[in-house]
Amino acid sequence: MSSTSIPIGMKDGLAFRPHEVENGLLCGCICLACRHPLIAANQGVKVEPYFRHAADSDCVRGYVKGVLLAARQALEGVRCFELPTHCETVTARYHGVPFKEEVSIASRMVTIDEVMEFGDDEADLTLFCKGHELNVLFDIRGRRIERMVRRLHQNECSALLIDLTGLNTADILDTQNFSKRVQDDLVIRSWIFSRVIQREKIHAQQRIDEKIDEFKKGAALHAAATCGQAGQRQQSPPTLDGPSLIRHTAAQPPRYTQAAQQAARRTAVQLRVRQIADSYTEVFHRHQGQGVLCGHCWFVMPAPQVTCIWCGRADKLTVQHIDAALTSTIQYRLNCNTRPDESLTVLPSLELFSGAG
Repeated sequence: MSSTSIPIGMKDGLAFRPHEVENGLLCGCICLACRHPLIAANQGVKVEPYFRHAADSDCVRGYVKGVLLAARQALEGVRCFELPTHCETVTARYHGVPFKEEVSIASRMVTIDEVMEFGDDEADLTLFCKGHELNVLFDIRGRRIERMVRRLHQNECSALLIDLTGLNTADILDTQNFSKRVQDDLVIRSWIFSRVIQREKIHAQQRIDEKIDEFKKGAALHAAATCGQAGQRQQSPPTLDGPSLIRHTAAQPPRYTQAAQQAARRTAVQLRVRQIADSYTEVFHRHQGQGVLCGHCWFVMPAPQVTCIWCGRADKLTVQHIDAALTSTIQYRLNCNTRPDESLTVLPSLELFSGAG
């Protein structure tokens, strides 16, 4: 069907397909968009039946208006209507640690008391069920509905979308199949706004907030325990004059196979994770958390610094405040990103930069 072909025409206020009326101008149908007469072409062998304007016209909305009328009429007499499912994941992050809660609403069959068309720009139809209103909006190929969707959502109107953009010409011309898709197909239905969904999302966010509060408490206890252990050590904590970080560095045996090289790389990455984490711990305990982060080797050092004391780079230095929560979670965060790998590339062996003052 070409862009000027129309699958639905109107006659006596009802939607008709081209094969349901007489051929040519005798069909008596008009275009829903411009109200001009249509010609029915329904005697072709190789071409599916279609309508076209009887006279030259610049009308381009006949397709949308025709399909919209047919969709409205398909729902006008419906008495049982199934609400679609909705699944969504509510997420949040705290110091790089992900938290999530699932929101899942099952489908549900409701009884429709009345179907009304108000003729405004809010929705195509409104279904009434036990005093509740449900707005219905049809998405049709060539139709712009963004403004209507946005308005329904902003006004918090219960509304769902029926997506007809995937229907082909044969689907639209088959009256029974088209009506069944509009009335029963859950696959093409989705929620625009639902108060039930919004309420469940709020509850999910509250559960996430509770998880974060528990995580904060655990982080604080971990930090307190770390401080206590540090105070009980007989030997003094490591200092940057003789960094404890270097103690992790050990000579590596020769690598002869690719598997051995990969295993050695994984070991080196985990070692670098601990080394970087140690630099955070040291700045937190010995320098009141006032540090500088190097964007090359990803170590932190006491502030102020103008050159990284580890890799010697002078750019990509940013002030970083190290708190208890960050100190207790930094290893988890490093295990979830590429910073340890980048650090090994920039700084294969760990030693103080000779130019650091």
